[in-house]
Amino acid sequence: MGVGANIKSNLPKPGSNRGLRPDEYIMPLTLMFCGGGKELEAIREIKIDKGLRKLCGFKNVPSANAIGQRIRKEGNLEGLRKVKEDFIKQVMALSGKNNFTVDTDATFIETKKECAQMTYKGFTAFSSLLSFISDLDLCVYNDYRNRAKHAGAEIEE
Repeated sequence: MGVGANIKSNLPKPGSNRGLRPDEYIMPLTLMFCGGGKELEAIREIKIDKGLRKLCGFKNVPSANAIGQRIRKEGNLEGLRKVKEDFIKQVMALSGKNNFTVDTDATFIETKKECAQMTYKGFTAFSSLLSFISDLDLCVYNDYRNRAKHAGAEIEE
């Protein structure tokens, strides 16, 4: 579906000829989430698995810290949003459907960061409002929140 090329064209290039390309940060991160990783530090599992890296064509897997820094750089979040929107449009078009059901709910992302707050479940976390097209099992929207908000808070926005 051309996701790698889309990442390369929508995210800023490295600042030097020694820097990693944008897709070298994003594709391992995507694989980590698809594999059930819930914390950025889980990227280490991909980094140490030589067979998986070879199978996926990952010559370099950056550290969790490097990925976090890269994503937060100016222009990267907007570029990732564009990549995601293009991918969603492709999946919807390829589905052959023209009516979809959107399901929205909040979830917690456990973290040890000091700025995170304690949840009612007894651990520190950020809150994320997620919207899925349930017909396609596809997440189409996410709103990361620094505080534990009710799932319906600011849903219309």
